[in-house]
Amino acid sequence: MGFRRYSEVLREGSELTRLVAECLSAGKIFRREQVEHATPAGERRHLGVTISPIRKGQEKISGVLCLLSDLTELSALQQQMQLKENLAALGELSAGIAHEFKNALATISGYAQMIRAEELCGEAADYADRILEQTRNITHVVTEFLKYARPLEIGSEPVGLEAVVERVVSDIAEAKPTVKVRAEGTFGNVAGDEGFLRQALLNLVRNAAEACAEAAGGGQVALKGEILRGEDGGTQRILVTDNGPGIEEAGLSKLFRPFYTTKADGTGLGLAVVQKIIVQHGGQVEARNRPEGGAVFTVTLPMCGAALEAVELKKNSIETQ
Repeated sequence: MGFRRYSEVLREGSELTRLVAECLSAGKIFRREQVEHATPAGERRHLGVTISPIRKGQEKISGVLCLLSDLTELSALQQQMQLKENLAALGELSAGIAHEFKNALATISGYAQMIRAEELCGEAADYADRILEQTRNITHVVTEFLKYARPLEIGSEPVGLEAVVERVVSDIAEAKPTVKVRAEGTFGNVAGDEGFLRQALLNLVRNAAEACAEAAGGGQVALKGEILRGEDGGTQRILVTDNGPGIEEAGLSKLFRPFYTTKADGTGLGLAVVQKIIVQHGGQVEARNRPEGGAVFTVTLPMCGAALEAVELKKNSIETQ
């Protein structure tokens, strides 16, 4: 697993430590248990655990034999497949419901506009204005939800991520001039839809810029590209980091749920849409807090086979003030 010392996994209060202690005290054997482990860098790993006591004959237990297996990738794949199935079912169910909602809202809005056109005064005119305002707000939420729920038609054309990242950096730098946005590392080609991928990265970088806009010394957002080679080809990893206040621990597990938001004027669909786009491209997106402060969102995408061989492993730096 690459752990240099037992203290990296046997921490006070951890589930693994509890299992080891129970094995030492009662001689209980644990087979194929699963625990979650947070690395010193804050990354969460899923471990498979088998623990057996060590003793000779009927003598007192002198130690334990602990076998750890890193199941993080397998767990992520299972979650990805389940999410795809859930998204497909959600799309079929919600598309019809949302359509009926929009029809009803259009009717309410139409009547409110007719009332507003009458020569009214006082409370009646004010009520008509409020009805129009609320129907617009609800229509916006329904429209955003439809974007999330409806199936995406993802192409299979090679998409050059370097150009996509350059445009995202430029757009956010223009929209948030007080935040320093930069890109570094290596960005290759992935198969998919350029528009959807740009939308996903734009949402992530915009959220990061908004989170750190009030940071002492100025907000900073970084996009770092890494190419990981493996037996099954290559993987593009994109890390979006910021120097903001980070994410509340209670909210980390809810970030990608539809309608979950910490913003007063947010719909709670931005990150849900990001996750859907990335999953539909065969990848995954995760969020965690950094030990040094701020948050990091990690996007992983499978690379095009030919692009992996052709990519030049050199660092490209794009920096805007």
